[in-house]
Parts: sequence; structure tokens; C-alpha cells
Amino acid sequence: MRIAVKGSEVAGKPLAYIIIGDGYTELRILKAMGDKLNHSEVLLYARWGISIGLSAALDTLATLFSLDKRVSKYLLIIDREHVKNVDDVVNGLLARGFTVRGMERCYDEVCYVFIVERGGRRGAVVVSIQGKERSIEENIAELIRIHYNEGVGSDKKSVKEWFKRKELSVEEAIERSNHELLEKAFPALIKALNTLRQVQT
Repeated sequence: MRIAVKGSEVAGKPLAYIIIGDGYTELRILKAMGDKLNHSEVLLYARWGISIGLSAALDTLATLFSLDKRVSKYLLIIDREHVKNVDDVVNGLLARGFTVRGMERCYDEVCYVFIVERGGRRGAVVVSIQGKERSIEENIAELIRIHYNEGVGSDKKSVKEWFKRKELSVEEAIERSNHELLEKAFPALIKALNTLRQVQT
């Protein structure tokens, strides 16, 4: 699975657009996972697709939905601190003129797929919520725990210091992890990527 930047040469139709709701860490992790997954699909990332918070991310979704009619699937990655419950997403979609035709929980309460319509178009929005309480750093800390058998704080500073001390990057940690470990540490993200491939619009 390859992550391509909007504007670069992409052969064929991209599988989906990526919308990131809180920074570049998610993009780095997604790129590293994409390199490991044996998929031929391309996910398209718009340079302006990182939007802080749920509201800004949904604004980006609405814009992409209107601008590029080739793509009908969207992956929205966002930290738990920005989404208290699924109603936040539903209400945000409705406020931006989307009609929600269907909703399915893909995994626990951290991955959902919405079938939506807007302006005569139909699409699928897969929402992947990172972290149990706050952010994706909790998932990274879990990967460190189960792969390296070391405890580390789940805040950005602690995670960053651990990688610096080990002279590793998060990309390298993911590259050295098997699929089972990644599923345990990043269940919402792995499930979202699988759902993107399966969902029909």
C-alpha cells in the first residue's frame, strides 16, 4: 500500500484520500505500515490534509468530496482526545450537508465506516480513532511494551525520548514488527486499512 502526495504521478485510481486530524506522526506511521502491507492500492494524501481537530478534519473531508469526484473513499485518522463518542462524527457530518445512509462499527469503539451522500455523490468514510484516552502516542507506547518489553510513558515527550535513547525511529520500530504486533498496538488503524479495501460505495 503506497502513500502518494496529491499532485504526484499516480497510475490508475487511488483507493482513498487520507485526512489526518492531528499532526504528522500519524502520516509517518501510516507510510511505514503501507510499506509493510502487501497491497497494490494507493492512498492519496493532500498536503493540506492535516487538520487539527475533528471539525477541521471534517471541513477537509467536505472540500475533498466536492473537488475530486474520482475518489469515493476517505480515511480519517484522528486522536481520541478530539472524539469523545461517535455522535461527534455523525453530528459533524450532518452539519456539513452530508446525509448518513449507513454506519457500522468495524472494531470496538475506535473504528467506524459511514456511508454518506452529499451533492448527489455517495461515498464511504472510514474513521480510525487513535489512543485509548488521548492520542496515538498511547499506541506507540503499547508497541514498545509488547515488542521491546519496556514500559514508557504514553505522552509525546516520553515516546520521543525513548526513540532517541534507542537511536530508533518510529518507522524502524514498525518495520521490525510483524503484523500480529501491529494489530495489537494499532488495532484501529489496521482495521481501517482492511475496511477501506472491502467497503463498497
